Amino acid sequence: MSLFLSLTFIDETGVAVTLSSIQSDLHLTETGVQWVMSSFFVSLAVFVLGAGRVSDMLGHRKIFLLGLPGL
Repeated sequence: MSLFLSLTFIDETGVAVTLSSIQSDLHLTETGVQWVMSSFFVSLAVFVLGAGRVSDMLGHRKIFLLGLPGL
């Protein structure tokens, strides 16, 4: 579980690393970059909450295994 929880941190780091190229490609101001970060984290939270609800209904193990890459 810890291994797959670390994927969240990798996602967050990936967005932070690519912010400079996102900013230059989209010609964003600092406020625009903050909107990109906020949008990413809000959408991540929505999907995590939705997946939690689905796993409550269908079973945690089943949904966890369904979310593993390559299965």
